[in-house]
Amino acid sequence: MSTISKESTKKDSPFAMAFRGRFFSLLSLAAVGAAILVPGPTSATDDTVDTKKTPPLQGQRAAYVLEALNLEERYAASVGLTSDELLDLLRSEDGMFLAGNGLLGYMEHAAPAATTAASLLPAPPLPSNFSAADAFNLNSQPQASTTIFLDFDGAEVRDELWNRTFGLDTISAAPYDTDDDPSSFSATELADIVSVWQQVAADFSAFNVNVTTADPGPDALVRSDNSDSTYGTRLIITPTNWRAEQGGGSWGGVAFLGIFGSDSEVGGWVFPGNLGGSLPVIATAASHEIGHTLGLLHDGKGDDDYFFGRDWGPTMGGGSISGFTQWSQGSYPGATNDQDDIELIANYTGFIDDDHGNNAADATNTSDGSTITGQLGYLDIDTFSVTLEAIAESGTVAAKLLPNSEGSSLWAEVTIQNTDGDVLATSTPVDTESLDVTLSADLPAGEYIIAVAPAGNAAASPAFPAYSSFGSYELTITAGETLPPEPEPTYQALTPRRFLETRPGEETVDGDDRGGGRLAAGKTYRLDVAGRSGVLSDASAVMMNVVAVQP
Repeated sequence: MSTISKESTKKDSPFAMAFRGRFFSLLSLAAVGAAILVPGPTSATDDTVDTKKTPPLQGQRAAYVLEALNLEERYAASVGLTSDELLDLLRSEDGMFLAGNGLLGYMEHAAPAATTAASLLPAPPLPSNFSAADAFNLNSQPQASTTIFLDFDGAEVRDELWNRTFGLDTISAAPYDTDDDPSSFSATELADIVSVWQQVAADFSAFNVNVTTADPGPDALVRSDNSDSTYGTRLIITPTNWRAEQGGGSWGGVAFLGIFGSDSEVGGWVFPGNLGGSLPVIATAASHEIGHTLGLLHDGKGDDDYFFGRDWGPTMGGGSISGFTQWSQGSYPGATNDQDDIELIANYTGFIDDDHGNNAADATNTSDGSTITGQLGYLDIDTFSVTLEAIAESGTVAAKLLPNSEGSSLWAEVTIQNTDGDVLATSTPVDTESLDVTLSADLPAGEYIIAVAPAGNAAASPAFPAYSSFGSYELTITAGETLPPEPEPTYQALTPRRFLETRPGEETVDGDDRGGGRLAAGKTYRLDVAGRSGVLSDASAVMMNVVAVQP
């Protein structure tokens, strides 16, 4: 558990908030029975507001105060909006707030039932030798100068913007915990941490930013001035919903808007207890709150503040039933926000370097049976060359692409081309749940180009463009033979037997997973059945009946 306070930040740093790379300091004013701060020529140390008596102004009340003081234009300009746009947002979104120090922020509603039903699958199990030290040393791009720190192991937050804004001397955030034992991390909790990290890292994989679970220290997060190129933010993921404990409502997360790269270490919070126990929802909430720290607003539809899709959903909206989310620029029908998410994020982080050439002349040479790793960046194309040897009059060139990160945003188009650029075969994923791509073509001997490019899906609900299709992948190329066919599934019938029994005194088929007592609301129970009582150890799926008594 780390302690975060103003004393731990860079010394002699002027208070500065970075909105689109511009810095604003704060000036105290009093209005309509509440004191607020607005951009002005002073520093944070001049904050004279008694925030313990001044809760953040939210929604319509915030709009009323700004309009009464004629401050709406100043606030709106700081986040790139017109006065009317900001006032409309405040009037329509009860979770949008003005802090007592002049900042804008969002408090997110707890996840609706439809979202949490998207996926309640547990995280994939970790290797037996995986330790807590491994889980808290994950880095997506350690060479990057900007950092997103996912803080799972608890924190004591003092003298930060959060304390001053919400009137709390100390915020004691407990470690991530699903088994009611905060003193240690279970194997399941460590797997959860890895899963959430993988999904957030996938969302930011096109950007030159390191998503990490290792505490990088304040110097890696706090930005002292415009010349400081090493900065970032900390997102605390904790069961301690301190805002609800204040009587401020049950929220899934909270973040300041545009605070990434400021003199504040902590940009936002995620409260998994209000997100239904779904790891994809927790991960999307984490990316969503980080998006706010980078200046991104909500993606809604019509009168809804959050757009929730079926096959696809915007990260800054409410997600999707399939769990497939991407950054957006408001291309879906009825979108309420046309911000260019990727451009705004890149203003802070920049993009990753290209790892493979974009055309036939710069293609990476491969051979039959090669498996190559790649990272498709923003609107990137990766090309690979392979030669079909003249051992026969013709043969087969085939390729199979597998996104190699959980929660990938990569919807790719893979094509086989000749050296003149003519497309001979093309394929995209079947649906947003697998994202794999397989294709082949029977061709005469010669040199061919395999190209991997971002794609959209006009048949999805809603349709989505190639705009935010990026991510890491593995590509297997064969020239001369087809890829081995997928084995046909086999099925084995078993006599019904009981594998789980939470009621005390009742038995299971092998004595495991019994008598644990009823599950609390929102809890997830991991049940392993492979290798038990006749179930094959390599079984990939089972059919089970689940009976809930007095849920």
